[in-house]
Amino acid sequence: MVAKEAKSESPVELTIEDARQLAESVRKIDKATKEFLASGLSRKALVVLLNDSTGVAKRDINAVLDGLESLGATYLEGTKKT
Repeated sequence: MVAKEAKSESPVELTIEDARQLAESVRKIDKATKEFLASGLSRKALVVLLNDSTGVAKRDINAVLDGLESLGATYLEGTKKT
């Protein structure tokens, strides 16, 4: 299988309202991720369950979880990475 080259796209222009809605969505995802990962199910168990149910590589699952955990710190001002 040969990977296709991604097309270069011009930046998307957001209205102020779009930016506010995007920021609020990122805040909600950031909060939900923190609550979910603190819910009692270990990260290792979550990775194993997702790997088993989806067939997605554990490395890729961990990369997505890392991205979710750092989403707020990456895209929201005043949000510290914990």
